[in-house]
Amino acid sequence: MPSSIFVIEDEPAISELISANLQHVGYCTIRAYNAEQAQT
Repeated sequence: MPSSIFVIEDEPAISELISANLQHVGYCTIRAYNAEQAQT
């Protein structure tokens, strides 16, 4: 089972780039675009 990484980034393009690269090396990513979204 791959490890998960929580990516919090307010710029959608950067969030997508980070997530894609992490997934490429085997991580499962969970994304949020701000602190409020991250807390839910």
